[in-house]
Amino acid sequence: MDSPSGRTGFVESPDDLLFTVLKGNYVGRQFGRIDRISDEGIALREIVQDDHGVWRESQNSLAFVPVKSTAER
Repeated sequence: MDSPSGRTGFVESPDDLLFTVLKGNYVGRQFGRIDRISDEGIALREIVQDDHGVWRESQNSLAFVPVKSTAER
Protein backbone atom coordinates (compact mmCIF):
# COMPACT_ATOMS: atom_id res chain seq x y z
CA MET A 1 0.00 0.00 0.00
CA ASP A 2 1.38 3.44 -0.87
CA SER A 3 1.19 6.22 1.70
CA PRO A 4 2.61 9.74 2.06
CA SER A 5 5.48 8.19 4.09
CA GLY A 6 6.31 5.69 1.32
CA ARG A 7 5.22 2.17 0.59
CA THR A 8 3.61 0.53 3.62
CA GLY A 9 3.31 -3.12 4.57
CA PHE A 10 1.43 -4.94 7.28
CA VAL A 11 3.01 -7.61 9.48
CA GLU A 12 1.02 -9.92 11.74
CA SER A 13 2.78 -11.09 14.90
CA PRO A 14 2.47 -14.63 16.29
CA ASP A 15 0.02 -13.28 18.89
CA ASP A 16 -2.28 -11.90 16.12
CA LEU A 17 -1.32 -8.22 16.45
CA LEU A 18 -1.14 -6.29 13.16
CA PHE A 19 1.68 -3.78 12.65
CA THR A 20 2.13 -1.18 9.92
CA VAL A 21 5.75 -1.11 8.69
CA LEU A 22 7.84 1.13 6.43
CA LYS A 23 11.28 0.81 4.84
CA GLY A 24 13.90 1.15 7.59
CA ASN A 25 11.71 -0.31 10.37
CA TYR A 26 13.04 -3.18 12.47
CA VAL A 27 11.11 -6.47 12.70
CA GLY A 28 11.60 -9.88 14.25
CA ARG A 29 14.02 -11.45 16.69
CA GLN A 30 17.08 -11.38 14.40
CA PHE A 31 17.52 -7.60 14.29
CA GLY A 32 15.78 -7.54 10.89
CA ARG A 33 15.62 -4.19 9.11
CA ILE A 34 13.27 -3.66 6.17
CA ASP A 35 15.14 -2.87 2.94
CA ARG A 36 12.25 -2.87 0.48
CA ILE A 37 8.49 -3.28 0.32
CA SER A 38 7.16 -4.47 -3.03
CA ASP A 39 4.00 -6.04 -4.45
CA GLU A 40 5.51 -9.48 -3.70
CA GLY A 41 6.47 -8.92 -0.08
CA ILE A 42 8.97 -7.38 2.33
CA ALA A 43 12.75 -7.76 1.86
CA LEU A 44 14.86 -7.44 4.97
CA ARG A 45 18.38 -7.87 6.29
CA GLU A 46 18.93 -9.76 9.51
CA ILE A 47 21.96 -10.10 11.73
CA VAL A 48 22.29 -13.73 12.82
CA GLN A 49 24.86 -15.53 14.92
CA ASP A 50 26.38 -18.65 13.34
CA ASP A 51 27.48 -21.86 15.13
CA HIS A 52 30.88 -20.31 15.90
CA GLY A 53 29.43 -17.21 17.54
CA VAL A 54 30.20 -14.94 14.59
CA TRP A 55 27.53 -12.38 13.68
CA ARG A 56 26.66 -12.29 9.96
CA GLU A 57 24.24 -10.37 7.79
CA SER A 58 21.58 -12.46 6.09
CA GLN A 59 18.99 -11.53 3.43
CA ASN A 60 15.45 -12.72 4.03
CA SER A 61 11.94 -11.93 2.87
CA LEU A 62 8.36 -12.07 4.06
CA ALA A 63 5.85 -12.96 1.37
CA PHE A 64 2.46 -11.29 1.38
CA VAL A 65 -0.52 -13.50 2.16
CA PRO A 66 -4.21 -12.62 2.06
CA VAL A 67 -5.54 -11.07 5.27
CA LYS A 68 -7.91 -13.33 7.18
CA SER A 69 -11.36 -11.98 7.84
CA THR A 70 -12.54 -11.64 11.43
CA ALA A 71 -14.74 -14.75 11.00
CA GLU A 72 -11.70 -16.84 9.93
CA ARG A 73 -9.55 -15.91 12.94
